[in-house]
Amino acid sequence: MRRRAGRVARLGLAVALFAGCAPRPTAVVPVTEVARAARYLRQLARREERATMVEGAATVWLRAFAACDTCAPRRLPAAQAGVALAWPDRMRLSVGSAFGTALDLGLAGDSLTAYAPPQGWAVALDATRDSLGLADPGALAVRALSAGWRPPGSAWDSGTREGGLLVLRWSEEGDSVALAVDESGIPVWARLGRDARRGVMTRYERWESTDGVAWPVAFQVRELGGAFELACRLDGLRFAPAPARPRLAVRIPPGADVLGRERLRDLLEHLGRGR
Repeated sequence: MRRRAGRVARLGLAVALFAGCAPRPTAVVPVTEVARAARYLRQLARREERATMVEGAATVWLRAFAACDTCAPRRLPAAQAGVALAWPDRMRLSVGSAFGTALDLGLAGDSLTAYAPPQGWAVALDATRDSLGLADPGALAVRALSAGWRPPGSAWDSGTREGGLLVLRWSEEGDSVALAVDESGIPVWARLGRDARRGVMTRYERWESTDGVAWPVAFQVRELGGAFELACRLDGLRFAPAPARPRLAVRIPPGADVLGRERLRDLLEHLGRGR
């Protein structure tokens, strides 16, 4: 018994000595709003600097308009496209097909230009004159693709914590903007709209670093109210020091059937019904 008691005492002494040498647990200190804002703004400035000209390949999935309120939406096959953008408000998306280009879409500030070679249809609209219902679509598209949201200082001061995210809210020309930022300064989602049922929601699902620039490479764009949803994955991103104007311009050839706003709306409604 005495020998057993001695072994137990020696074992207890060894455990005590080992515990005394072990590193002490440290408390995790939450990231402050100041640090989070600094990380976000530093990465945003880097994206803006390198977004003079950005090109890459995109895989796009689109959930089409539903034929009725109770009908399930139609999911179209994935499409391959080339994408190019130039900060702050120019973007081009060229959707391919087995026979060449299926759709060439360009946004520049308030203007929208598109050409569909298989049908010979073209669109050339001005957001202000033709009442697209969306001001400055070029800048909005570039901001969504690059997560180029720049909150004012007051938004950081009044931000609220929601599930580990810092949610910022502010207004821009009658639109309300909400942006969720994680502790590393990365945007998780952004919402822009006039009210809870009219607007656009972008959710950033995956980021990658290219040439030291953090860039969203997988994201979803959804219209508030459920009219459409688009998912996109980007590959092979590359940055150029200056914008290449020819690669950003959509050319409408002579003889194309140019659709006005009313014909375009009728066509979209017709496609949405799936007839």
